[in-house]
Amino acid sequence: MIKKILPVSIFVLLVIVIVLLGLQNLLNKNKTQNNSNLEPTAIEGRQGSGVSGGSTQNSNGASNTYTTTASPNVTGTTAAVSEETFKKKLPLTTSDFTIGYSNKLGTYVVSLKTNLGQQAYNDWLSENPSLAVFLPTESTLIAHQSIAELEQVVDTAQKNEMTPAQHAEEDTKKFVLILNNILSLPDMIQKIGNTITPAPTTTPTNAPQTKNSNSESSTTASSGSSTYTYYSQCGSPYGDYQLPVPDGNGKYCTECSAGCGPTSLAMILASYVNSSATPPTVIDDLHANGIYVGCGGTYMDDLKSYMSKQKGVKVSDYIVPSGSGVQANQVADDFRGYIQSGWTIFVLANFKENGGGHYFWVTDVSTDGNILAYDPYYGRGKALPFNENQYTPAPYYRYAFAVKKI
Repeated sequence: MIKKILPVSIFVLLVIVIVLLGLQNLLNKNKTQNNSNLEPTAIEGRQGSGVSGGSTQNSNGASNTYTTTASPNVTGTTAAVSEETFKKKLPLTTSDFTIGYSNKLGTYVVSLKTNLGQQAYNDWLSENPSLAVFLPTESTLIAHQSIAELEQVVDTAQKNEMTPAQHAEEDTKKFVLILNNILSLPDMIQKIGNTITPAPTTTPTNAPQTKNSNSESSTTASSGSSTYTYYSQCGSPYGDYQLPVPDGNGKYCTECSAGCGPTSLAMILASYVNSSATPPTVIDDLHANGIYVGCGGTYMDDLKSYMSKQKGVKVSDYIVPSGSGVQANQVADDFRGYIQSGWTIFVLANFKENGGGHYFWVTDVSTDGNILAYDPYYGRGKALPFNENQYTPAPYYRYAFAVKKI
């Protein structure tokens, strides 16, 4: 037996390395991707900084209304306040960073949302000395992750706590798995080479040929055995609809420029729950529930939480928990499995190496791996569902969850 061949210390060393690599991968959101030779020809709606950072609940569970100002001074005042009052104002958000408090971590968290986040936060500290006292350098956690993502790491670690006997058993299983993978590596390489096929440059001929017009408010088209409602985030009548939260200069953005998230939600709700749901009604309802909807786009955690509270639909856990992004051939089989079981997929993906974040709704996956979606930007005026693979190697799939009508 393997336990007799190798000392237990080797198993322990292996599992420590595996755990550390796993946690490092979960926290790393800056994995680079290869540039595509074929990029989208226009700027699509943005998702803001990515997942979360825009939590709508403060430490007391109360809803917050998001505001931004022309300067990094989020609060607009330097008057002295108590720490209890300060916590009630959280989360405080700008286009470059968000300040929140995690009860689970027992500390304040500054989530940097852009490359300028650290400098913008330092400027904010200097301009708000009465609030800076609550954020000492030695205890304040500054990260590129949101509070939700950091707490997920803690939950994962706690969930994985095992007894010494369980650790020994897991060590053995993992070592055997590694050994088997090494022995089968040539077959795996051959299999991968046989399954990856060139992405087509046009929409598949078997896709529904129902067209939509930029001047139409919506289009109903079939996908598989279901009928779905399509909305474009640009064009008439919703493209100029104003998002409720301005940017740092007081400028308001439109649904066309940053509304792909609410528009994708509106398609799902109109198809599954209420046929009268439209992008403006969803935008207004998100804002009424304290969810950030502005020039920075919308946050994945907020949209997932909002959808999970809607009657008539069921929402899964995240099925693509990769902040760095993976390509279509790495998610197509998983997406197809969910779709064959009656689900559809809400996706956040990047269309460029350095960003271009965009939301869309995956309704089908073809047998040759083409991911087909009701895309609020790239799907307008095209056959539905739209073939996302035509921009290969983009989009880079960052986060996704499945949704089903019940």
